[in-house]
Amino acid sequence: EKPASVEMTLDSNVISNNSRVMKLSWTAAECDYYEIQRDTRVDFATADTKTTQNTEYMFCTFGPVYYHWPAHLTYYFRVRPVTGDVPGAWSDTVIAQGS
Repeated sequence: EKPASVEMTLDSNVISNNSRVMKLSWTAAECDYYEIQRDTRVDFATADTKTTQNTEYMFCTFGPVYYHWPAHLTYYFRVRPVTGDVPGAWSDTVIAQGS
């Protein structure tokens, strides 16, 4: 049985030349873990996928790291619950606007 989908929010969005912090949280679902995707493309074609058992996750890079997390880019995030090897539906996309 597929896990129920979740709703995600962007709690913190700090994108500058010195810091990139995106804190996400979502509603809890009955599942084993969550998959979170981040991409600079709205279609998630080159997405970086992380997993967690928590209902929040922070993507961050502190300091001027010019080759990672450019401040001028817009970042797209989505999350889905996974039970066993059965994924639920992706949440709506949350957008962190670049500066």
